[in-house]
Amino acid sequence: TNILKTVPSSDTDRLMKIWSVIACLESVTTVMGMLRIGPSIFYRSSYEQVDMEIVRATGTYDNSNAAAMYLSVSFFILLATSWPTWLRSVLGVWLFVGMLGTGSNGALLSTLGSLVVLAGVHAIIRNRQDARLWAAVIGIGVGMVAVVLFTLGLSTSLPSGFGLDTRDPLLFQTLGRLSHSVTSRLDILAWAWKTYSRHPWGTGPNSFASGLHNDYAAFWFERGPLGIIGWLWLIAATLLRPLQVANQLANKHRRWQVLVLGAGFLACAVNAFSHEISHMRQVWMLMALLFASGYANLTRQATSSPTITELDTVKRVA
Repeated sequence: TNILKTVPSSDTDRLMKIWSVIACLESVTTVMGMLRIGPSIFYRSSYEQVDMEIVRATGTYDNSNAAAMYLSVSFFILLATSWPTWLRSVLGVWLFVGMLGTGSNGALLSTLGSLVVLAGVHAIIRNRQDARLWAAVIGIGVGMVAVVLFTLGLSTSLPSGFGLDTRDPLLFQTLGRLSHSVTSRLDILAWAWKTYSRHPWGTGPNSFASGLHNDYAAFWFERGPLGIIGWLWLIAATLLRPLQVANQLANKHRRWQVLVLGAGFLACAVNAFSHEISHMRQVWMLMALLFASGYANLTRQATSSPTITELDTVKRVA
C-alpha cells in the first residue's frame, strides 16, 4: 500500500489494465476448460473427476474456486480502469463467462450481488444523500444475511422452483451443485464445531487441514473469539473506507474507482462464507489498491483544490 500511494495515478491505472488483460487470458483458459478444449490441465484438478461434456474448469489453477476468485477480483479491477465504458462492459462480460466456466457458485453470486450494491451506492452518493447512504449500508448488511439464510433453507428446491432442469450440463455444474455444496459445508462446520467446543480459545492456525471452506468459521474456530473479532474488524474497516472516501471526492471517475474497488472487496467478503479467501494473494492486492487509491485520490483533490486564501484573492480581484 505504501508503495502504491507514491505511484502516479497513470501508472496505477496502467497496472490495473495489465492485470485485466492477464485476467482476460485466464478467462480464455477457463472457457476452454469448461468445454474440454485444449490441454487437459485447464479442466483436470487433483481432487475432482472429469466425466461430462461440460465440466468445472480450473484454468491455470488446480482449484476451480481459486480460479473463480481471481476472476471475480479481476472483474472489479477491470471496472476501475480508465478504459471506455463499452470496452469495460465487453471485457467484464467475458470475465463473468470465465467465472461461469469454473462453476463456482460463491464467486458468481457474490460478484452479481456486489455489482447490484455498487450500482445502488454509487447512485446515492452521486446525489449526495448521506442519510440514505447509511440506511442503504445497513439495509444491504441485513439483506445479505437474509439472502444467505434463504439460500441455506431452500438450497435443495431453489433451482427446480424456478423451473430449471439441473440435469442440463451447464446448470448441473453451477446451480445443480448448490444443494450438495451447502450440505457438505454444513457437515464440515458441524464437525469443526465439536472440535472447537473442546478448545474455546481456538484450536490454533491451520488446525483443520481439510479446510473449513469458510473464513469466518476458520478465524473463529482456529483463533478463538479474538480471531473472529479481528477478522470482522478488518472486513468492516475495509468496506467503510471506500464509502468515506467517495463521499469526499468531487471527481466522478475517482469516486467511481474507489467505490468499484470497494465492491470488489465486498464480493470477497461474501464469498468468504463459502471459501477461505484470506489465503489468496489477489485479495490482499485488491485491498492495497483500494486503500492506496483512496489516499491518492484524496491527496490529489486536496492539492488541486484552491485554498481559502486563494479564493479570497479571486473575490477581491473580481
